[in-house]
Amino acid sequence: MTQTKSYYTQCHFRGQLDGEKILHVVRRHWFNIFIQFIPVIVFLFLWVTALILIPASFPTIIENYTTLFWFLASTFLIFIWFTAAVIWVDYYLDVWIITNLRIVNVEQKGFFLRHVSELRYWSVQDVTTKVGGMLPTLLNYGDITVQTAGTDIYFVFRSVPDPYAIKAEIINLQKKTNNQSLTELQQMIQNKQT
Repeated sequence: MTQTKSYYTQCHFRGQLDGEKILHVVRRHWFNIFIQFIPVIVFLFLWVTALILIPASFPTIIENYTTLFWFLASTFLIFIWFTAAVIWVDYYLDVWIITNLRIVNVEQKGFFLRHVSELRYWSVQDVTTKVGGMLPTLLNYGDITVQTAGTDIYFVFRSVPDPYAIKAEIINLQKKTNNQSLTELQQMIQNKQT
């Protein structure tokens, strides 16, 4: 995991239940955002190169169309900045919150659309991990798929760091929840019999 558990005990989120403790806040692995930023860096490099080469290569045209040149250069820079902002917002606000009671999936789509869904541990039927390729293996990131019981609904954690530890924690929390439910059921049966 990327952060210690003590940090998350101080956190809270909208819709948090009474007695619910945050165990982990999981985001995609840093390599995922690095790959997404490569085109932004390339376009930024091209922008700087154009700012240097175009005035040097075409000085008379630039003298006549200075305002247009700077307008186009500024527009391109704003486009680069906006693209970088969209990538960062998507990375930072896409989050999986693992609590002692449930898994909360917050998926940001653009700037103004957010999907929030939750999955209780008692409905977890299967948890699988997929780490495919040399880089995911070396950098220890992959996908986790959580399937619910009785439906074809899946929660997919994409490109998360340390997927095997997260999978183990989800399975442990699911077993703990099932054991608590079984104990409560046994107590209810005993109370009815007496």
